[in-house]
Amino acid sequence: MPREGAHDTVNGHIRFSGTVVPALLFFGAVVLTAVSVWSRQHAGLVLASWLVLVALVFLEIRLRLIARAGNTAGTRDGPSRLPHLFGSGVVVWLLATVCTGLAYRVPATPPDGSGSLATTAVILLLSAFVIALAHYYQQTTSTLLTERHALANWSRLTFWIGLVSALLSLLASVGLVLADRHLIQSMMLLSVVPALEWLFRTLAAEDDKVSLVTDVRLVRVLFNRLNPVASALDWMQQRFAVDLRSTWALDVVRQSLIPVASGLLLLAWLTTAVVTIDTFQVGLQERFGNPVSNRALQPGIHIKVPWPIDRIHRVETSRVRSMTLGFAGPRVGASLLWTKQHAAEEYNLLLGDGRDLVTINALLHFVITDPWRWHYGTQNPESMLRVAAEQALLRNTVSRSLSGVLSEQTASLIADIERDINQLVGEYEVGVQIVGLTLQGLHPPVRVAADYQAVVSAQHEREIAILSSRSYEIETLHDARSRAIASTIDAETAFWHRTQTARGASDAYRFLQRVYVEAPDAMELHLRLQAIVDVLEHRPLLVIDDRIEKDGGVLWFEN
Repeated sequence: MPREGAHDTVNGHIRFSGTVVPALLFFGAVVLTAVSVWSRQHAGLVLASWLVLVALVFLEIRLRLIARAGNTAGTRDGPSRLPHLFGSGVVVWLLATVCTGLAYRVPATPPDGSGSLATTAVILLLSAFVIALAHYYQQTTSTLLTERHALANWSRLTFWIGLVSALLSLLASVGLVLADRHLIQSMMLLSVVPALEWLFRTLAAEDDKVSLVTDVRLVRVLFNRLNPVASALDWMQQRFAVDLRSTWALDVVRQSLIPVASGLLLLAWLTTAVVTIDTFQVGLQERFGNPVSNRALQPGIHIKVPWPIDRIHRVETSRVRSMTLGFAGPRVGASLLWTKQHAAEEYNLLLGDGRDLVTINALLHFVITDPWRWHYGTQNPESMLRVAAEQALLRNTVSRSLSGVLSEQTASLIADIERDINQLVGEYEVGVQIVGLTLQGLHPPVRVAADYQAVVSAQHEREIAILSSRSYEIETLHDARSRAIASTIDAETAFWHRTQTARGASDAYRFLQRVYVEAPDAMELHLRLQAIVDVLEHRPLLVIDDRIEKDGGVLWFEN
């Protein structure tokens, strides 16, 4: 019966510590990852990654409890051997966390109150869960769960990581700190130290008895109590038999703590008197909120009255800034088709006839030339510059129709807009100089782009039909004129040929007539011989000498 009771207790530990707790930790890691990505406050990602490792720790407890239950029932002899799958999982987690920390490139985002508060709430909820686990394992008296104190140590370490993550997320929600790339990378790389200790000791050990739960000294030394300092002092007293709480050194530290802390705070406050201006910036100095002078501090190191008496406002005067006009949101890789949305949000301008709308996507590039006017001239200089740019856009499109705007030469339109922006900026005294205007898109609104494209296509087809008809007309007239000219030339050629032939025949006849008058006999003989030649020209002739028959010869002819 005692063995059956112990077996049931082990099964209860397996169900709770080996199944329920790892499942809740994995689920919490997934939820925290989703909330951190949604809120763009990635301080919770460190705790989410750490929860996966703690879940692996409880999975090791499950494997040990299963092996222990088998030994209790008498089905297995000898020490339990952990499967290599657990060690592979820890190594995979270690590599994934290190790679994630090194490859982390997400920039810090401005504070989002609701998102940061949601992340903080989830982190605090998970921290409360792990501190409850620490209290449970610290108070339990089950001798079958020999690793209960080690699990309490891991739970306390998880609580401290969650506390730091919650503090960063809370500070981000009020805008006091941004969880930037270097901070997230440092926290992720520090979280792998316990797993690295276990890995190095496992590789150096001659057997497989190194446990991630109980043999990581960092967790055992610093988190045996909720206070890491007190835990470290307890370990030193136990290891070296020295109680540092009662030594004279601690008395000296207690006596000098307030002066040293006050001195450090004073030194930190005095360091605010040193200000550095970068090479591309100038500084505007204020004292109790009032400008000290109208001369800006040039790049370099300057001394001022410590904060909060003096404040320095840095203004970048050597960097070309850009401002979007006509759209908001990303436009990288946007489609060039009229029927596709080119940005997250696009604005439409009403044209002069009151019936047409046009969407203009442009980038305005400018440089701050007068930091004093830029910072003190208006309450919001960027909004003033945007108003001037939009007024210039309206001024150059209000008197045109949609077809007129789309058919306008882009270079001349941009030049007119830039000229008007410079004029308005000078009138408003914003303190900037316009470098250029880049027109990225000029098209009808997306909702009517398909219909307008159909109209434009019909107009193009009409123009093509007109041009084709004119081309056919020109080609036909050219062919007719060519044929008429050719016929005229042929007629004139035939006329001159027949006329000259007739004249030649007439001259030949007159010549023969004169010859006949002068020598009629010779002319008749000539004409007779010519007639014989004409008749017999292409016929075979046979000439027989009459002397053949006279000499008694006989000629035979065969048809």
